[in-house]
Amino acid sequence: MKKIIFSGFCMATSAIGIISMLFAAIQLEKQYGSINGDSSLMVYLNLLNLTPIFTGFIILGITGFLLRLWGIFEKDSKS
Repeated sequence: MKKIIFSGFCMATSAIGIISMLFAAIQLEKQYGSINGDSSLMVYLNLLNLTPIFTGFIILGITGFLLRLWGIFEKDSKS
């Protein structure tokens, strides 16, 4: 049960971080338009030097998802 709760916190933190970076990228797109003819998320994250943090949030979300699967399908769980 503790794995499931911890994985929920991991996934929620990851979702909050990724969504806030998406909103920042949308605001930069409104301000700058396209940068060198490209207007992808990674271009704006590179502009703000947030790419390593974005990657960390992605890894945290995947880890939380895998922990949740492990916690759900574990046979010897004690309630």
